[in-house]
Amino acid sequence: MEFLELRKSLEILELARTRQGIDTSAVETLLTMQAALQDINRVLDGFFSSYGLTQGRFALLSLLMNRPDGMKPSDLADEAGVTRATVTGLLDGLERDGLVKRAAGTGDKRSRVVKMTPVAHGLMEGVLGEYFRRISRWLAGVSGGGRRTLIGALSTVLDRMHANDNEPLPL
Repeated sequence: MEFLELRKSLEILELARTRQGIDTSAVETLLTMQAALQDINRVLDGFFSSYGLTQGRFALLSLLMNRPDGMKPSDLADEAGVTRATVTGLLDGLERDGLVKRAAGTGDKRSRVVKMTPVAHGLMEGVLGEYFRRISRWLAGVSGGGRRTLIGALSTVLDRMHANDNEPLPL
């Protein structure tokens, strides 16, 4: 955890300790998860950047990888869980870099099927190999049972968090 994140987390944890009825262990756990996610994203951003990619570009290329017939941008957006405008911007950059092609046509480019180029396939083969090796190294010290426990715990947190999405905020 970076120093600034650690200091901020400790200050928030101290604030939690001054409140009655607060589960400070839960606060500490969430702050640790936040810091870990920020660190993971920072490391992944650097990794993908070394290949001329971003996490968003990687996500789209991953979706297209085993779809030789391509996909419509709207389907890419739905599967990636992002807006259509975000996908359009990502595809514009990927197309400019020669990594995807939109099907020829006179219609709106947002409705044309998108396919990976051979260059993108070659790039992704290299990226995926190193990506999977790194993940394996990162988790090498966590047993299979520990991994399942971590997945289960995170799933429980997310389920409980989203179960409260529609709960009105206190005044």
